[in-house]
Amino acid sequence: MRFAKFTVLLLFIALIVAVALQNKEMLETSIRFQFHDALMSKNTWYTKELPLYVVAAVCFLVGGFLSLFYFLLDKIRVNGQLKACRTQVSKLEQELNSLRDMPLADKSFVEATTPVDPLAEQTEMTEAVEQVGDEEKK
Repeated sequence: MRFAKFTVLLLFIALIVAVALQNKEMLETSIRFQFHDALMSKNTWYTKELPLYVVAAVCFLVGGFLSLFYFLLDKIRVNGQLKACRTQVSKLEQELNSLRDMPLADKSFVEATTPVDPLAEQTEMTEAVEQVGDEEKK
């Protein structure tokens, strides 16, 4: 899987380089940004002229860092949730173990949960039927 990701990344970079080389004149075009402050001082501010490839690279890097920051915060949040869940599981396991160690106080519960031998029941029923049959004969 890593090999596939690395290959796709290399192909993507090669595509960007190919497009940049074919559009070299366009990327070297200088642009100037302006900011018109209409609310405060009614001034207009200008940046110095920058080539388009510098603007594109800066935008790409800013987007990458913003994404990295977002995913880092998300990872911290998920790790906090995981820690809380592990703590809860640990507490529930301790409770389960303590309940397993406790003796059963209700004997009727023990008798009701004791496994029953089906052959013993059948033998008892057969004896009861024979006794009824013997009493009827008398």
